[in-house]
Amino acid sequence: MRQIFVEELFEREEMKELIEDLKKELPKEEESGIKIIDNNIIVTNHEKAKHFLQELIKYYNLPKFALDSNLTQIPTGDAIAYYLEEREKERLKEKWQEPILSSIPSTLPKYKAKNKHAWHLHEMKNDSTRTIVESEYKLKLPEENEDWIEFLNGNGGTLYLTAWHAVDEILNSTFAGKLPQAVEYEEERKKGSKIKKIIGSAALTGVLLTAIAYASSKSNQKPTTITDMTKDSNNDGLPDLKAMELGLNSNKTYPIIGKAYQMGFNDSILKELISLNNSVYGYNLTKKRIDFLKALASFPSNQYEFLKWVMKDGKITQEEYEQAKFLASLSKEEFEKAAKNNLLNDTNWDNDIWTNYVEKFITKTNYTVPNNLYVVLVESMLENEKWWEKQFRVYSDILSSIGVGRDHLFILNGKNATFYRFTSIINVLSSLATKNDIVLISFGGHGSNTGFCFVDECVNYADIGKVVDKLDKTNSSIVIVNSACFGGSSFPYFCKDSRVVISNVDEKHESWHPVIPQLFYWVSKLEADFDKNGYVSVGELFQYYYNKRMEWNIEYNTTAEGLPQICNMEQAKNTYIITLPQNREV
Repeated sequence: MRQIFVEELFEREEMKELIEDLKKELPKEEESGIKIIDNNIIVTNHEKAKHFLQELIKYYNLPKFALDSNLTQIPTGDAIAYYLEEREKERLKEKWQEPILSSIPSTLPKYKAKNKHAWHLHEMKNDSTRTIVESEYKLKLPEENEDWIEFLNGNGGTLYLTAWHAVDEILNSTFAGKLPQAVEYEEERKKGSKIKKIIGSAALTGVLLTAIAYASSKSNQKPTTITDMTKDSNNDGLPDLKAMELGLNSNKTYPIIGKAYQMGFNDSILKELISLNNSVYGYNLTKKRIDFLKALASFPSNQYEFLKWVMKDGKITQEEYEQAKFLASLSKEEFEKAAKNNLLNDTNWDNDIWTNYVEKFITKTNYTVPNNLYVVLVESMLENEKWWEKQFRVYSDILSSIGVGRDHLFILNGKNATFYRFTSIINVLSSLATKNDIVLISFGGHGSNTGFCFVDECVNYADIGKVVDKLDKTNSSIVIVNSACFGGSSFPYFCKDSRVVISNVDEKHESWHPVIPQLFYWVSKLEADFDKNGYVSVGELFQYYYNKRMEWNIEYNTTAEGLPQICNMEQAKNTYIITLPQNREV
């Protein structure tokens, strides 16, 4: 489901009432197994929560989410917002249908194309949507084209798209993409001209043109009309007649559909690409879209089935683009086997933390063998216990979204951050982790030149290092992040060829900025993707953080605080901890 802004629709009175109802209906935590914190649903008891959420879905007629045993798909704020968006769309349709339809005869000349039996339906939709949005929500719409993407991704985007979909359904359900003959007749009657019969079938038009060309050749006249069958008025690669045959306006450009036509795709494929009308980027032809078409063209079979899956939301996302590239890289035998097992639409065959594409082209790991991520988060400062509790809930949700189970996340916060508990967790991981896995360990709290302070005792880095060494037998990839003061002092005991170690400062400085939040919050920042492969490695995260610290030290005159340090930078460049779903459009 695409991200939408709940606040936009909650501002309407009827939406506020629904949310208040929801909060009233929510039983106590011990009864429902869930609690709401900052509008997020937190599961505390899976069995109770599953039963309650089923009742919630039924009571509010929410979208039917699959409630599996792990509750990985539950109706959160986004699901409620989606439901509210649908309600708002229906309200707009009911209120604006009559004004929009009644305005068509008088505004028809404005939308007439050069071909007098065609009209600019898309422009009429945009103008009608603008009228609704400005009237209903008092939003100021962008004047420049380059501002539109930012607007649609901002707080007004959901309201605008909701209104646009309402207008789209009003016009499409009424006219099915064509002017009603009654409107055409009325316009022609007013002019006192003779009504011409409209030929609706492009196939019939082609037959007539061919017949005219044949008759012309028989009478020794130059058969100029035959060239009309391949005429491309706007040079988008899609002949005018083919556009008409697909139900498109031949006076508008469709670069991606034209490219697909030139590549030899059949009409079924071309018709599916028409769904891109719902995309932010419309029918624009980008490099990645060309690559997507090339990948699709290389499929030995199932082209239409795959594209239909991609076009279900009228967009080509980064993840869908990458799946196409992955499938195109398979041998014919591998592809057919995947098709037989219904795996073409499955972006994660081994059901681990990485997609097929990431494993084949980014991490260079086996996409049929699961790669697990184990995370150990230690925060021993009692004075910040409540703040870190909130942070850890966010981290937990992020990890859950990429498939990291609760049994792979170990949190030692405040009074629980003892050296004994830490040692016990490492002992468990030394038996669980394998060579295919990654273990991330984060230390946050007070530190000295010699060691790290757990909540109950300060322990020398030499002794902590001996505990961590127990993981060596697993051959896992190990990443250690130390945010404590004088964290560089740990390097002699933590650094090994098989490990990446990051400290917030060197062995001479105190630390003021915890590192671990940046790993979670900046992993999706495209500006941190220095090699432009679409994903952010541990090395890139460190470099991005290092640059930021340089900027902060200059801006706030804090150069005395020191800078982050890293051990094994080259390995860090090829190590990926978190690869969030790539749902942006291409």
